Amino acid sequence: MTRNKLHLFSPTFEFLVYLRLLNGPQELRFDSDERMMTYLVNNLETIVPSFRRFLSLRLHSRREVKNYLKKKFRPGLIKGEQEAFFQLLLDYLVEEKITNSEEEFVAFWIRSRSHNTPRSLYGLKYELKQKGVDQKIIDKVIEELMAASEYDELTALERLYQRYRHKDKEKFYQAARRHRFSWETIKKLDQKLSSL
Repeated sequence: MTRNKLHLFSPTFEFLVYLRLLNGPQELRFDSDERMMTYLVNNLETIVPSFRRFLSLRLHSRREVKNYLKKKFRPGLIKGEQEAFFQLLLDYLVEEKITNSEEEFVAFWIRSRSHNTPRSLYGLKYELKQKGVDQKIIDKVIEELMAASEYDELTALERLYQRYRHKDKEKFYQAARRHRFSWETIKKLDQKLSSL
């Protein structure tokens, strides 16, 4: 499949973007990054038709959005400024509220995990790090959620216990360790359950 080429020029970028949906090659010139980003965001539905559907599934980290756009958008940058281009595009998408910020994603991920598949703090931090979220943002949001009593490791472990309460206790311990809960937290839950 041959792809059409769209040349974009701005004072800080000179690059080549491959598009699938244009009928013929076009050369577009922009006198600022702002105008270039406005053009790209306004035409994102044409360039990447499945982008809105991707965003509607759940909140995503910046790395996930960037990887998705890289896969669908396929820029071949002349000066090797691909990372800078995508950072600029992602900043603009967040600014225009087309996609979420990293803080919103971290809060969503922690709330979702604590209700659906409970994880320890260590496990949550590990997952978020794998998704490309900065450690400072992770720590900041976790502090805020813990201060607001929206996340508690013992409560998350209790939710996991509810799934295994009709099974062998050994299976619960294995699941708790798989979900990266510490033995201290598991002992606290055991003491709490035995006192009831």
